[in-house]
Amino acid sequence: VERLTKLVSQMRNISLIGSESLRLDCAKTALGPLMEKVSQEFSTVCKERQLKLSARVDQTVMVEIDETLIHLVMRNLISNAIRFTPDGGNISLELASRAGMAIVEVKD
Repeated sequence: VERLTKLVSQMRNISLIGSESLRLDCAKTALGPLMEKVSQEFSTVCKERQLKLSARVDQTVMVEIDETLIHLVMRNLISNAIRFTPDGGNISLELASRAGMAIVEVKD
C-alpha cells in the first residue's frame, strides 16, 4: 500500500510538471550515488534479458534537485532504454560535469 501511494504521488507530480502547482523539495545532492542506486533497481530485468548496463559516473557532481522527482525521471530514462534495447544488447549511463552543468546520458 505504501509503495502504491508513493507511485500515485509521483504520477501526480509528473502531471503537474510545467504548472505552477508542483512543489519541489530541492536540496544539494550528490547525483552519482542516486544514479547508481537507480541503475541497480534494474539489475534483475537486465540479467533476465542479458542486457549489459554499464555506468561511468563522476561521483563529484553535486546538484540542487528534488531527489524524488529526479529519481523518477532517471527510472523513466533507463526503463525506456531497456524497453527499446534488444535482448543481449548494451545500455550505457554517463554522468559528467561540463561548464558547471550536470550532464546525464543514457545510450542504448
